[in-house]
Amino acid sequence: MALVVVPAAHADTCAYSCAFVGSELDAVLTFTAVSNGLPDGSYTITHVAGTVSAGTDIPSPVSFSTDTLTDPIAPCGYDCGGTQIGNIVFNNQLFPSLTPSLDFYGVAFDVNGLIINIYSNDGIYQWTDSGSYQNDSNTNQPLSAAPEPSSLLMLGTALFCLAFVLYRRATRVYE
Repeated sequence: MALVVVPAAHADTCAYSCAFVGSELDAVLTFTAVSNGLPDGSYTITHVAGTVSAGTDIPSPVSFSTDTLTDPIAPCGYDCGGTQIGNIVFNNQLFPSLTPSLDFYGVAFDVNGLIINIYSNDGIYQWTDSGSYQNDSNTNQPLSAAPEPSSLLMLGTALFCLAFVLYRRATRVYE
């Protein structure tokens, strides 16, 4: 799995993207997170959207957009524990640093009645679900930054303005 960090325009809200390609889980996800205000700089993931297929439980890709499951313990910092629902333990904490990551309890969300938990175990991202209790390890891939929509809008606006200026200069030459 690769997580791609996408800082949002506000310091207290961020968006994060990730892609899983595993033997059982294939997913492209975007997490929305808000700052906890804790000294460790952690964020609580509040919303997940994307496309997922999960083994025999979700055999074909499904697009979804949902809030994360509620964790009454959060925010609590790195590896502070989590809430348990069946075989899933989660705390929805994300740590944006030079190498952003989820902690051992990770994030949990519901897709068509199947609870999916994505977490990090010593830098190796794994997942578990509430259906057939699959546990699919993914390779340790570093997290990297990606542009967020408002940055792309700003870039597009700048390119449009540059094109307009070049057009005006070109028309003055022919006058």
